[in-house]
Amino acid sequence: MAHSERHEELVAAAALGLPLGNERAELDRHLAEGCAVCDGLLADFRRASTAMAAGVPEVVPPPHLKEKILGAVRAGITRIVIPRDNAPDLEDLTQEVRDQIEVHPVATLAEALAVTLRDAALENGRLTYGVPSVRDTGETVTPQ
Repeated sequence: MAHSERHEELVAAAALGLPLGNERAELDRHLAEGCAVCDGLLADFRRASTAMAAGVPEVVPPPHLKEKILGAVRAGITRIVIPRDNAPDLEDLTQEVRDQIEVHPVATLAEALAVTLRDAALENGRLTYGVPSVRDTGETVTPQ
């Protein structure tokens, strides 16, 4: 399969962890065929996203966390990422609300991205892609 601008778009989407659906197989075949341009782009995108995630030292605590969580629950959102320093604020929530949500306290943007992006994981402080996450598989996957 010849290199095209479409492949470059797929590489960018894959590096950001966006869902590709059936296009994922097409991209995997293209990369397996040894497209040097796309291999290089994928490596560049991954390095850049890792550098960006590592460059933001801490997640800033949001104001009115309790109200935002209650609003999320009312809207049907149950998976919530919060700054680690705000975890004690969850004690203000009723047990009924806490039973409805899955909370992920994080300290860095890289941790938040690892929780929220498909096939992303945080390994030794570096954000990696292409690793099925707990969210996707329902089980913990330890990268080799």
